[in-house]
Amino acid sequence: MDRVVFITQEIVAGSEATNEGHLLRNVTSQIIRCSMASTVKPIHIFIDTIGGDIKTALTLHDIIRASGAPIHTYAMSEVSSAGVMLFLSGDKRFAFPHTQFMTHPANLSAHGPAKDFANVSKTVSVYIEKSEEITKKRSKMSTSLYNKYHACINYIWPKEAKKAGIVTDIIEKLPEDLLGPKQEPETQEAIENLQNALDILGRLHA
Repeated sequence: MDRVVFITQEIVAGSEATNEGHLLRNVTSQIIRCSMASTVKPIHIFIDTIGGDIKTALTLHDIIRASGAPIHTYAMSEVSSAGVMLFLSGDKRFAFPHTQFMTHPANLSAHGPAKDFANVSKTVSVYIEKSEEITKKRSKMSTSLYNKYHACINYIWPKEAKKAGIVTDIIEKLPEDLLGPKQEPETQEAIENLQNALDILGRLHA
């Protein structure tokens, strides 16, 4: 589990996060730790999120891609909105049979004086363009298909997500490179017998 990262919350902006739930800081520290240990072994990222702040999602995507290690992402129960872009940071992207993806038109919300709304809108538009660019590049999705998925709320099941290039594999069992090699029964029995013998020796010398 030393190379497993979980993103299982709403993607909130740093200013809205508590110390305990600071997603950006927590994920960044885990990615850096994994990269320092090895850039050869995959980092496994499990994602279950309703989406959230697009700027934070873009930043997390950049950090994950900058790790230098192979990235394997796993879509759990729900991967929605900006979470889809995070999921696409994976070189291999796994979904379980009942995972649900959701895409929708971009939403804009802003706080502050009305006179600043135009500038905020322009900045958010850049984030939306970057998100579209990343989504189409990582999934090889056509512009027409991207526009279809973002014209209204769309719920996408794994088989359709695989056809669209969002998912690379639909799995019912976790990959061996995550779980490690499976031990043969004889090997496991030998390990248990050895452990029992060591326990007996330990009691004799106690």
